[in-house]
Order: sequence, then structure tokens, then C-alpha cells
Amino acid sequence: MSKDSANSESPPSHAQKKNPYTRDRIILIIGLVTYGIGQSLLYTVFPAVGRDLGVNEMQQGWIMSISNLVLALCAPIWGKQSDKFGRKPIMLLGMAGYLFGTLFFALGLQAGISGWIQSGALFYSLLLARLFYGTFASAIQPAVTAYIADTTTEENRAQGMALMGMTTGLGTIIGPLIGALAVLFVVLPLYIAVAMAVIGFLLILKELPEPKVHKHDEDTTRTMSPFDSRILPFLILWAVYFMAFTTMTTITQFYLEDRIGFQSNESIITATMGAFIAMALTTVIMQGVVLQKVNLKPSVLLRLYCPTYALSCVTFLLAGYMPITSLGFAFVLVSYALFGMAFSFAAPGINGGASLSVKPHEQGMVGGYLASASVMGMVIGPLLGPYLYTEISPVAPMVVSAICLGLLGVYSLTIKVPDPTAKASKAPA
Repeated sequence: MSKDSANSESPPSHAQKKNPYTRDRIILIIGLVTYGIGQSLLYTVFPAVGRDLGVNEMQQGWIMSISNLVLALCAPIWGKQSDKFGRKPIMLLGMAGYLFGTLFFALGLQAGISGWIQSGALFYSLLLARLFYGTFASAIQPAVTAYIADTTTEENRAQGMALMGMTTGLGTIIGPLIGALAVLFVVLPLYIAVAMAVIGFLLILKELPEPKVHKHDEDTTRTMSPFDSRILPFLILWAVYFMAFTTMTTITQFYLEDRIGFQSNESIITATMGAFIAMALTTVIMQGVVLQKVNLKPSVLLRLYCPTYALSCVTFLLAGYMPITSLGFAFVLVSYALFGMAFSFAAPGINGGASLSVKPHEQGMVGGYLASASVMGMVIGPLLGPYLYTEISPVAPMVVSAICLGLLGVYSLTIKVPDPTAKASKAPA
């Protein structure tokens, strides 16, 4: 019997097919939500505070971009290691990297607020903290993507990937709520995120089982190129999506202040939290409820997300032309809700489509490249957004993002995604 055949004979149980919220997935969701909390906190707390501490828009862009570049380079390495050593050990390594990277970043911010270091030293301290973060936290996503692939059938692969995407939404909801504690002490939310990361790490360590499918898989010595024709289209989709997304998110607080009419740091942070919560609620409802009930194929999801995202960019642009602040902010909320809907289509569509396009023993590697592609977009976006905003026009980030997603929508029509339902119908009884 071939290795691939052996792997295919270990499908998820009938209960797992019927109930997406099995014990192992609930544990995985809790751990991933802590990771999402830290990410959303960074975008809601850091930009305005960084400005006050002398870390300007471009420096903030460099902090995000360089650390994301390291993350993109390391993710495929960790994905391959998860094929070799297992999903759980690599996931734990990533959680530890996230925990300590966030802690170092919080300590750097506190040093700047306390006056122990000035803007130049603060910039390099925060950059080093994020480099550490990128090196090790990059292990999380490829291990998780492969874990979901290991524990789902091909027919419900997109639903499983949707659950993984839902954790981002949950983290984005909880993160801004914790971020509200910044009014007591700016760095407090980051310390809370660190404490929650400890809990997530211990929960995965003690309770999350290792999938049995890929233990001792001799094929893990194989390598996969990012230019492999089976996965390259999906990598392009993720890279452009996250480039556009981070182009928008890195300038949101500046746009709220300069074009919408918010003035104080507290009001800007609160408005940003509201926008992220609108996005996250949409993501959770779509991926945790709607897409669990309506099992759309990855090919359909790919066709939906580009026009939805382009519409969100246009809505965000229009927010800056509203005559009063409250109306402009309402448009921002609608725009971010559309961001969430677009992500709800993109995550299971891209990850599910790529996973179905490769063999069982390649899931860790493809998960690593998917993580790398998304982060490569996050390398470009934080630099492109502030540049377009400050050097071209405050509306340029939205125009460029909308054009990119429009072109990407046309490209997505050319991508052939394996149809798991067709495979199932042809399978012998």
C-alpha cells in the first residue's frame, strides 16, 4: 500500500464531520484566539502612542515590515518541520515566540513612556522585539493549517479552514476590548495579552492531541517550491490580499484623525477598536456560523472575496468625504465589516483550495508557504500605506487597494481548484 493511500485511510471521524466544534478544535481555537488578540492590540494601541513617543509613520511601517519579512522567510521552514516533527511541537514553539515577542515589545514601549530611552533607541528596541517575534511566531500558522488539513476530509476542508479564520475574528473582537484598558495605562493591554498567551500555550501543551495521520512520514524529506504551479496562484492571492489589507490598516488611525475628524488619542484608539470589532464580528458570524451551515466550495469563495474587498476600499474612501464625523465613522464601520466579509471568503477559499491541490504529506509545507505569502503582503503594505498617504494623497491607499483587488478578481477566474465533491461522487461505494 502506498504512503498516500495509508494517509487517506485515516479520515476524521463521523462525529467530526457532523460537529465542527470538536474538543481538539475548541482547544485550538482558544490558543489561536490569544494569538489574534496580540495582533489586533498592536494595530489599535501602537500607532497613536508611537507618534507621541517620536516613532513616526514610516518608522512604524519599517517595524511592521521588517519583522513581517522575517516571519515570511521563516514560515516555510517551520511548515516543513511540522511535517517532520509533528504539528503540536511546532505550534508550541510558535506560541512561545509570540509570548516573548509581545512581552519584549511591551517592555520597549514602557521604557519609552518612562523616558528611559529616546525615540531613536526606542525604534531599534521595538524593531528587535518584532524581529524575535517574527522568527518564532511564524511557526504558528503553518502548523495550524496543516493540523486542520490532517483532521478534516476533503469535502469539509473549507469549513475547517473557516474555523481557523474565525479565530482571527474572535481575537480581533477581544483585542480591542482589552485595548480599552489603555486609558488606565498604555502598555497594560499588551501585558494582559502576554498573560493570555501563557494560558494558551499551557492549554495546547496539556490538552491538544497530535494528529496521527503524519507521524513518522518518510516523505517529509521532500521539498516544495513556492513556484509550484499547484500552489502559486493561491500564494499570489494571499500576498495581494494582505498587501491591500495592511496598506489600509496602517493608515486607518491617521485617516480617522486627518479626514474623519477625531482628535484625541483616546477617541482615535476607541474609533479604531470599533472598526476592528465591526470587522471581527462579521468574520466570526460568517466563518463560525454561515460557512459552517452553507458549505461553499473553495472555487466559489475565491470568486466572492475580491469584489467584496474592493467595495470595502471604496466605502472607506467615501468616509473621508462625509460632512460630519459621525457619518464618516459610520462609513468606516461599514467598510471594516466588508473587510471582515472579504476575509471570510478569502481564508477558507485560498487555504482550502491550496490544501486540496497538494498531497497529504505536503500539508505542512503548503501551510508554510501560505503563511509566508500572506506575510509578504504584510511586508509591503505597512510601507506602501504610509508612503501613499503622506507622499501622494490620503485617498491613494484606498484607490490603489481597490485597483489591485479588481485585477486580482479577474485573475481568480482563471484558477482551477480541485472539486472535492466531484471526487467523492466518483469514488467507489
